[in-house]
Amino acid sequence: MWLTMPRKLLICLFIILMLYLASAESQSESLVQKDKTIYHANEIMEQIRIGRDVFCNEATIIGDLKLTGLNLSARNASRRIVNSSINIINSDIKGDVDFGNGLFRKPLKFDGTTFSGPTVNFMRSKFDADVSFSGAIFQCPVHFDGASINGNIYFTKTDWLEKASLEDISCNGDASFRDNDFRKGLNFKYAHLNGPVSFEDSRFNGETSFSNSIFEKDVSFLAVRFADLIELKGVKFNGSARFSRSRFIEIADFSDTQFSNDTAFFYANFANSAKFSRAKFCGKTDFRKCGFDGLADFSSASFLDVSRFDEAQFNKVVRFINSSFTKNVSFFEAYFDRDASFEGARLASTLDLTNATFSKLALPWDTINGHIVYNKATQLSLVNNYKNLGWTQDYRNSYYDYRDKERITEPFGYAGIWDTIDWIYWRYGTNKFLPIVYMSIFGLISALIFASIYYCLVRFKWGKVIRKSGKSGCEKCPWAKISGEIKSELSYKEALIFSRRILLLLNKPDDIEIIQAHIDKIIWIERVLFGFLAANFMNYLLNEVQIHLKPP
Repeated sequence: MWLTMPRKLLICLFIILMLYLASAESQSESLVQKDKTIYHANEIMEQIRIGRDVFCNEATIIGDLKLTGLNLSARNASRRIVNSSINIINSDIKGDVDFGNGLFRKPLKFDGTTFSGPTVNFMRSKFDADVSFSGAIFQCPVHFDGASINGNIYFTKTDWLEKASLEDISCNGDASFRDNDFRKGLNFKYAHLNGPVSFEDSRFNGETSFSNSIFEKDVSFLAVRFADLIELKGVKFNGSARFSRSRFIEIADFSDTQFSNDTAFFYANFANSAKFSRAKFCGKTDFRKCGFDGLADFSSASFLDVSRFDEAQFNKVVRFINSSFTKNVSFFEAYFDRDASFEGARLASTLDLTNATFSKLALPWDTINGHIVYNKATQLSLVNNYKNLGWTQDYRNSYYDYRDKERITEPFGYAGIWDTIDWIYWRYGTNKFLPIVYMSIFGLISALIFASIYYCLVRFKWGKVIRKSGKSGCEKCPWAKISGEIKSELSYKEALIFSRRILLLLNKPDDIEIIQAHIDKIIWIERVLFGFLAANFMNYLLNEVQIHLKPP
């Protein structure tokens, strides 16, 4: 039969057969998608089984992609070794993806691919090359728990519609999660990333946790929106950490977090509680223009470098209880709307409260004395603040410091003289015991001096002494004595008694009266000099009584 066929026909049949075999061989080498085509998952898994590279573009893959059952060689009886590079671009995977416990020698790329199956599993897998899911859409839960990446990992503009879990993940290269949308939250606990990490412009709409993770290089959360609870408890940022312009809608928990390098929260907003208790800021810390609309808790936090809270808005309670500031801290033009507690805080350098607004700033004067940047308006605000708090000793000490600085710096003149007198007399009213000492000393000296004057007036015959003696005989006033002029000497003891009664503002002695042309003027001078000391002290006592009796 074959011999009877024309030679030309045999040649045509042979050519057709060769073309068919060549097409089949080419298809077995790799899956190359030119037009929109539907693939079955078994076709792709067969390529992986025999170690051929996989490439699909704009394909629809039906079925489950699973490493189980492929009889791949295992390493340490756990991970299945995959020698194929897998590139599934802008495609749609309809089935389950189970690449858990795999060891991928070559790059994986799923850019723009939609995962619409039940789950995506890469748990405990190891990647020796780059992994990319940029632009991917996960319509199902995703698990990368325990995964290890030796290369870079890219999740730029990725959409996570269900819960994503990357707990205990490790990456030695760059990790990019820029412009991601986490619809149901993210579990990123105990992660260890050795390269730079970026979550810039991402959105977290479910509960998110980075607790106990370690970031060895710079991390950026620039302009990120956290719509639900965000936990970063115990996180170690060994590089710089940037949260500038981020928005925290619910509770943000940074308790026990360590910031080993510079940290920036510039213009961030906390709509709910912001917890930084026991946090450690080793580098420069920037909270400028931050808005705290809930509780701001920095209790027992440590600031080891310059920290700035300039123009920050604390609209609820803020706590810096037992916090420590090793270098300069600035609250320039900061606003404290509610109670601000700084009890137990420790300052080793300067504190700047210039133009800050506060009404109940529980910041002990002993803590800031010698550290605060002096500003007249701020100092007066502190004085009134301590007065409102009822902190009497802090009020006196801060007021004394304010008055003393003003006295030293003001030019010599009338006001300076009176301030100096006020300082000598009773330390601007802050030392209530000093006037008593002065009054006692001056009263004694004054009594002695004027007793000598009265004695000399009589001794040198410039005045006369009238002694009142004998009963008046008046039934209504039996104690009254009859006045009579007696020419006798005045003893110094009697003169001292007379002077003492003058100082005590008592009536003239009923048994001694000195008559002299200017005696009334001398008595007036003695009383004015002593009254100058006593009047201010009595005014101070009245103010103290008024403060304690004033209703709350």
